[in-house]
Amino acid sequence: MREGSAGFRVPLTRVTISPGDRLAAFLIEVTRDRMGIIRDITDVLRDLGLNLHNISAYAEGGKGAIYLVVNVSGKPESIVSDIRNKFSSIDGIGRILYQISEKDGLLIDTLNFPLMRYDDRIFTLTEEAWKTLTSDLTAILGSEAYHAIIYRIGYEMGKGFAENYVDIARRAGIEEPMDVIRYVMSGMLAASGWGRSSLEIGENSLRIKIEENLEAEASPKSNEPSCYFTKGVITGALTRILRSPVEVRETRCKAAGDEYCEFIARY
Repeated sequence: MREGSAGFRVPLTRVTISPGDRLAAFLIEVTRDRMGIIRDITDVLRDLGLNLHNISAYAEGGKGAIYLVVNVSGKPESIVSDIRNKFSSIDGIGRILYQISEKDGLLIDTLNFPLMRYDDRIFTLTEEAWKTLTSDLTAILGSEAYHAIIYRIGYEMGKGFAENYVDIARRAGIEEPMDVIRYVMSGMLAASGWGRSSLEIGENSLRIKIEENLEAEASPKSNEPSCYFTKGVITGALTRILRSPVEVRETRCKAAGDEYCEFIARY
């Protein structure tokens, strides 16, 4: 368990492992969100004598989707059709897609491809992959050129992230730029896997503290702050949200021996 983390979480990539069992996944369209719809679904599974391995749901504006995996071991071949028919009879349920494990004991979700965060397609990258990518680029380009390039990449990505932040804020009825930063940008750094952040808002300045910053934890030890990608992301995102130039300095860095990374932004 990582220090500061909850110790339990829902895996981002939906891989269900249950040795020897035949598994079935269902992606269910919710056409009318209502109280009790998940209970009705689980009642169907109970009546059919099926064990639920995992379930996740999302709804916005009265519509959404539910994803679940069940153990269908020992059941007749018709069980998937039986499940779909009973789900279809539930008020508020639309289309139903399904996937059967190709190998008993293992089901890797392909129903939810591509991975989306609202209108943006995303993909996952492990800390080890990031470490390999950055270390190889540093060896090829040299540290000075690498820092300049990775900062620029972060800056452009930050502007793109900010478009997503602004859209999320708009959907939630948040309009003011500082509220977008306070309520959306800070949380999205953790939701995207980069680190847990907190903000202190001053007069024409922001202090951004990031704990468990992936870039710092994947970087070699340094004598000075070295999270150029994170600095670029913050600069680009703030520049887009505030619609004005922003200067960002990294004043503390975990890679340099500090407990956390800290960035001061002035605008």
